[in-house]
Amino acid sequence: MQRFKLKRFDGGIIKVDGDRKKAVDWYCKHFNLKEGQDIPEEEMTILTYPSGFAMTIQNVKEDEQLDSTSNIRFCFETADLVETHSYFNQSNVRTTDRYLSIDGTPSFNFLI
Repeated sequence: MQRFKLKRFDGGIIKVDGDRKKAVDWYCKHFNLKEGQDIPEEEMTILTYPSGFAMTIQNVKEDEQLDSTSNIRFCFETADLVETHSYFNQSNVRTTDRYLSIDGTPSFNFLI
Protein backbone atom coordinates (compact mmCIF):
# COMPACT_ATOMS: atom_id res chain seq x y z
CA MET A 1 0.00 0.00 0.00
CA GLN A 2 1.50 3.32 -1.06
CA ARG A 3 1.71 6.11 1.49
CA PHE A 4 0.07 9.41 0.74
CA LYS A 5 1.98 12.56 -0.17
CA LEU A 6 2.17 14.94 2.76
CA LYS A 7 2.66 18.52 1.65
CA ARG A 8 2.87 20.47 4.88
CA PHE A 9 2.55 20.38 8.66
CA ASP A 10 1.54 23.60 10.42
CA GLY A 11 4.09 22.99 13.16
CA GLY A 12 4.18 22.26 16.83
CA ILE A 13 5.40 19.58 19.16
CA ILE A 14 3.29 16.46 19.33
CA LYS A 15 3.26 15.29 22.94
CA VAL A 16 2.92 11.58 23.70
CA ASP A 17 2.07 9.99 27.00
CA GLY A 18 3.75 6.63 26.89
CA ASP A 19 6.02 4.91 24.41
CA ARG A 20 7.74 7.63 22.36
CA LYS A 21 9.50 5.05 20.17
CA LYS A 22 6.13 3.53 19.25
CA ALA A 23 4.82 7.00 18.32
CA VAL A 24 7.96 7.73 16.28
CA ASP A 25 7.56 4.43 14.41
CA TRP A 26 3.85 5.19 13.75
CA TYR A 27 4.53 8.64 12.28
CA CYS A 28 7.48 7.36 10.23
CA LYS A 29 5.36 4.54 8.81
CA HIS A 30 2.24 6.53 7.97
CA PHE A 31 3.74 9.92 7.10
CA ASN A 32 6.87 8.71 5.29
CA LEU A 33 9.08 10.54 7.79
CA LYS A 34 12.63 9.69 8.77
CA GLU A 35 13.99 9.74 12.28
CA GLY A 36 16.31 12.72 12.37
CA GLN A 37 17.74 13.43 15.78
CA ASP A 38 16.87 11.64 19.00
CA ILE A 39 17.52 13.71 22.14
CA PRO A 40 17.09 11.32 25.10
CA GLU A 41 17.76 13.96 27.79
CA GLU A 42 14.83 16.00 26.43
CA GLU A 43 12.76 12.88 25.73
CA MET A 44 12.19 14.07 22.18
CA THR A 45 12.75 12.90 18.64
CA ILE A 46 12.87 15.12 15.58
CA LEU A 47 11.33 13.60 12.47
CA THR A 48 12.12 14.93 9.01
CA TYR A 49 10.00 15.11 5.87
CA PRO A 50 11.51 14.42 2.44
CA SER A 51 11.06 18.16 1.78
CA GLY A 52 13.41 18.99 4.67
CA PHE A 53 10.75 20.24 7.09
CA ALA A 54 10.58 18.65 10.51
CA MET A 55 8.23 17.85 13.36
CA THR A 56 8.97 16.88 16.94
CA ILE A 57 7.60 14.05 19.07
CA GLN A 58 8.15 14.58 22.81
CA ASN A 59 7.21 12.64 25.91
CA VAL A 60 4.97 14.36 28.42
CA LYS A 61 7.10 15.38 31.42
CA GLU A 62 6.33 13.85 34.84
CA ASP A 63 5.19 17.19 36.29
CA GLU A 64 3.26 18.19 33.16
CA GLN A 65 -0.52 17.97 33.34
CA LEU A 66 -2.48 17.37 30.17
CA ASP A 67 -6.18 18.07 30.14
CA SER A 68 -7.74 14.87 28.84
CA THR A 69 -10.83 16.80 27.78
CA SER A 70 -8.93 19.18 25.52
CA ASN A 71 -9.37 19.03 21.77
CA ILE A 72 -6.02 19.78 20.19
CA ARG A 73 -5.66 19.59 16.44
CA PHE A 74 -2.55 19.54 14.34
CA CYS A 75 -3.14 20.42 10.70
CA PHE A 76 -1.48 18.53 7.89
CA GLU A 77 -1.88 19.33 4.22
CA THR A 78 -1.87 16.55 1.65
CA ALA A 79 -1.73 16.52 -2.13
CA ASP A 80 -4.83 14.28 -2.36
CA LEU A 81 -7.31 14.25 0.50
CA VAL A 82 -9.36 11.33 -0.86
CA GLU A 83 -6.24 9.20 -1.35
CA THR A 84 -4.99 10.07 2.14
CA HIS A 85 -8.35 9.27 3.74
CA SER A 86 -8.43 5.96 1.88
CA TYR A 87 -4.85 5.16 2.94
CA PHE A 88 -5.66 5.69 6.63
CA ASN A 89 -8.82 3.59 6.41
CA GLN A 90 -6.98 0.76 4.65
CA SER A 91 -4.26 0.97 7.32
CA ASN A 92 -6.85 0.58 10.11
CA VAL A 93 -6.33 4.13 11.40
CA ARG A 94 -9.58 5.51 12.81
CA THR A 95 -10.88 8.46 10.81
CA THR A 96 -13.96 10.60 10.62
CA ASP A 97 -15.90 10.86 7.38
CA ARG A 98 -14.65 13.58 5.05
CA TYR A 99 -16.36 16.93 5.61
CA LEU A 100 -16.07 20.62 4.71
CA SER A 101 -14.52 22.71 7.48
CA ILE A 102 -15.97 26.05 8.51
CA ASP A 103 -13.93 27.80 5.79
CA GLY A 104 -15.02 25.28 3.14
CA THR A 105 -11.78 23.29 3.12
CA PRO A 106 -12.26 19.56 2.53
CA SER A 107 -11.09 17.82 5.71
CA PHE A 108 -11.16 14.73 7.89
CA ASN A 109 -9.80 13.83 11.30
CA PHE A 110 -7.71 10.82 12.23
CA LEU A 111 -7.46 9.47 15.75
CA ILE A 112 -4.50 7.67 17.28
